[in-house]
Amino acid sequence: MEQYIPGLCLKDQRLQGKRFTESQVRNIAVEILSILNRLGATLLVRRGVELTQVLEEVEG
Repeated sequence: MEQYIPGLCLKDQRLQGKRFTESQVRNIAVEILSILNRLGATLLVRRGVELTQVLEEVEG
């Protein structure tokens, strides 16, 4: 099932000039690895994770 999730993917944020600190990159990596770890327990992830597949919540 697919549904709309508000936010900007990391690729779009980079294209718009957003720079991430080392701390932010580490936090994003930890979050992604945590999700992949949970998914891996129930199903096989068959492709890589791309910046267009990672969304960051829009504040406001």
